[in-house]
Amino acid sequence: MQYEEDDIINIIELTVKRGINCLYSNLRDCINYIIDGDLREYQILLLSSSFKISYQSQHEYDIANNFLFESFEGIASSIADKLILKSYVLSNDIKMDCIKIGEDFLSKNIPILLVLDSANLHYQTPPQYFVHVTAKHVILAYGYDSLKREVYAYDTYVYDDKHTEEAYKVVLSYDELLTSLYTMIAFKKDETRIKDEPDLNFKANIREFIFAEPYCGINVFLKSIEDLQLLYGIKPDKGKEIIINLIYIYQIKYSIVYEILEGVINDSKWPESDKKKYFETNEMLKALWKQLYSKMLLTSCLFNERSIERIIETGRNVDMEQKKLLHFLYSNLVKYD
Repeated sequence: MQYEEDDIINIIELTVKRGINCLYSNLRDCINYIIDGDLREYQILLLSSSFKISYQSQHEYDIANNFLFESFEGIASSIADKLILKSYVLSNDIKMDCIKIGEDFLSKNIPILLVLDSANLHYQTPPQYFVHVTAKHVILAYGYDSLKREVYAYDTYVYDDKHTEEAYKVVLSYDELLTSLYTMIAFKKDETRIKDEPDLNFKANIREFIFAEPYCGINVFLKSIEDLQLLYGIKPDKGKEIIINLIYIYQIKYSIVYEILEGVINDSKWPESDKKKYFETNEMLKALWKQLYSKMLLTSCLFNERSIERIIETGRNVDMEQKKLLHFLYSNLVKYD
């Protein structure tokens, strides 16, 4: 559908699809539109270098806060630098300025990533986690109507198995957007670097991704499990809160890793027998993760030292199998890719 230049409605025709992670799936669709490319979600993650951990202080430790994303500015600038783009990351400090800037980007056919507080949205997001959490969530804005004061967006994150392959379309009022908004992210081609070639060396980051914190982060995961011993004797309400937060953190920082890594394996040059071995082992590991979540959920209701011990015992088993799988993965990537 075409609109006149002076029309108050602007719609960008985007090609989007569902993804594994709200940030990287939306980055994928946004950037592919800007560069007319066909990058995969796992490639965007590897280009972003966002899996490097950063502690705000040595003692900022409260188990549930052990894992911190690098800043959105760091993620956007890393991708922009590699793909010959300029990145714009704007916080919601001056609310009406965000509306004006957002309309300006969209009117120039530049889609925007909106980082939102999920608790303030009118629809169910993020997906059905085992526990209720308030989390930052990312959607992709593709249009607006300034008269109706509405912004139109895609939510490309997987909700549940009943959804179709198409992304979920959402409409936010300007008021809902301003109440929920943390940050806006946008990209444009960097015309000052038109002679530069994009850096698509995903392999350079694969090893770091596999062994880095906070993702597969072998040392960080085991440490977080062992640190649960610090909960012995803590007040039950506080202990339950920490366990619930840790369930959510494990889900977004560990479980999705194995799904994203499946993209790496599928695109690799491994023999089919090794791919099959990897996927079969990965299914066993996912089953162990489910056992861990089950025991954590029980502990979030019936908090006592015995339930904590069961989490630690299962967590150690997850850690052991996780290490085996990741070392197998990396040795094969070195051998075949």
